[in-house]
Amino acid sequence: MFTVNYKDSNSLQIQFSFTPSKPDCYYHMIISDNNDEVYMSTEVKNGHWYKYWFSFFFKYNIKLLSFDGENVEIIDEKNFDIKNHKFLINLRTESNQELNIWRDYLSLVESTLSTKFDIIVNADLPPEQDLTDTIEISRLMYDLYLGSSEKPLTNDYSSLTIIKTLFNIL
Repeated sequence: MFTVNYKDSNSLQIQFSFTPSKPDCYYHMIISDNNDEVYMSTEVKNGHWYKYWFSFFFKYNIKLLSFDGENVEIIDEKNFDIKNHKFLINLRTESNQELNIWRDYLSLVESTLSTKFDIIVNADLPPEQDLTDTIEISRLMYDLYLGSSEKPLTNDYSSLTIIKTLFNIL
C-alpha cells in the first residue's frame, strides 16, 4: 500500500500505491511518533509521494485511512523497524576525531540492534532515484535540525551530541 524511505536531507519519503475502494472516498495518512511529539494528518492520493522533514528521525507510525463519509477504515499501517531498512549513512566531516566518534557510535547501534549499516565518508551520493534509505550525519544536517526543532537552540556542537541527535534510534 505504501513504502517508506529516508531520502536527501534526512527527510521521510512515503509513496502510495493502492487501489481506491470507492470513487467517492477520501484517503488520509496519519504520521505519529512513539513519544507523541509528532502527529500529522494529510490527505493523500494513489500513485503520489509525499516528503516530510521532522525534528528527529527513525521513529514513526504511519496509517493509511479511507473515509467514505460514514465509515473510517484502516487500509494499511506501518511502524518503524530498523531491520526493514538498509541504510546508507554518509558521514560528512573534515575531522578524523569526529569521524572516529561517529563510527564508534554507529558500531554500538549496530551491535545493540543486530543490524548493519553501509557507511561512507564525505561521498557524493548517486542520484536520489538510485538510493533507498540514505542519511547524512554532518554539522550542516545538525544545523538544519536545530533550525526546525521546537527545542531551544543550543551551542553544543560536540561530535557525540550531533550523532546522538541526528541518529536518534536508541
